[in-house]
Amino acid sequence: MNTHAYYDYLVKARHDLWPALLNLDDDLARQPIPGGVWTCIKHLVLHTAVAEDAWLRADIQRLEPLRTLEAALDGIDAANVCDVPMADLVAYWQRVEEATLAFLPTLDEADLDRMMTPYDDPDWHLRVGDVLWHVMTHEVRHTAQMVTHLRSLGVTPPSLDLVFYLKGSNR
Repeated sequence: MNTHAYYDYLVKARHDLWPALLNLDDDLARQPIPGGVWTCIKHLVLHTAVAEDAWLRADIQRLEPLRTLEAALDGIDAANVCDVPMADLVAYWQRVEEATLAFLPTLDEADLDRMMTPYDDPDWHLRVGDVLWHVMTHEVRHTAQMVTHLRSLGVTPPSLDLVFYLKGSNR
């Protein structure tokens, strides 16, 4: 599976997950996630979108992250993200996806092999293709946490397993 096909899977999985997140009662969406890392499922949603936004826009493209343009997210951090409407978080994630979908087709093999440095760590050298795989794998891990938390709240989440998205495909 190549980078573009893997991102296509993530898009389809997100589009199945987003309705479950948007339909989640706000009291449930604010429930703490055991373990102390994530304050609530909204925190995971924001973190997942911010990671893609920061790596792809700030680090790879050297563009202003979309989050800085989101008035609804101004000043939001782990301490207060549970107060943000889920619709605002999902809308931001949708804008990040749109930007990534516009960017990915511009990449060729030479672009994927290009070395880059994170904007905040010029001593760290990474291949663009490896960063893309990191971002996509990062999302799979965190969406799995979201699904697990939804189940713990008594909500039946969609199945996001890759094999269900490959079923019937010609890949």
